[in-house]
Amino acid sequence: MTVAGVAGELLKERIAGGPEEVQWELEQFKGIKHPNDVAPATVAPFRWAPTITIRDWERGMLMDCGADFDVKFQYNGTAISNVEITNVGFDDSIAWKLKVTAIITGDNAIYDNRAAVPVYVDGSLRPLLTADDTVASADMARQPCAALRIRVEFNFTQWPVGGAHKGIIDLVIFGDGTHARWGRWVQEDFL
Repeated sequence: MTVAGVAGELLKERIAGGPEEVQWELEQFKGIKHPNDVAPATVAPFRWAPTITIRDWERGMLMDCGADFDVKFQYNGTAISNVEITNVGFDDSIAWKLKVTAIITGDNAIYDNRAAVPVYVDGSLRPLLTADDTVASADMARQPCAALRIRVEFNFTQWPVGGAHKGIIDLVIFGDGTHARWGRWVQEDFL
């Protein structure tokens, strides 16, 4: 994969933060992902896609533990640039600890989203979504575009001893400003 002139790698940074009970490590993408990893002779201007919010992962009963994130990216109709994942709030708890990790990976396919066909995400077809998480309608003005994949893992542990719980959100963001999303619990262990 070629991104911003660098062969074989994505230009990423990692930011970390949070108190002891709720911590996060979030990758950021600072390059450009073109279809086929080939920059055209002239690159259309980029604009910010509407923010994708992640607000639905908590654990606990009386003392909830959770963290909220925003995902922002720029697109120009075919390419993606400047993916920013930021924490926008959290609830810590005496009884729970949370570690959140967000990883950005390349997607080598070229997507033709004109017909708004569902996208294959983590073994299943998922609807193509617009910024407000409504299902996208067909739009013949869309062009074939690049994509990046983002996996956000929420790892909860009960303290001082107890079960482990893991929730995952998979996002696929596209150079036409749309996205696909799927979230699920993959581990729920109790004493």
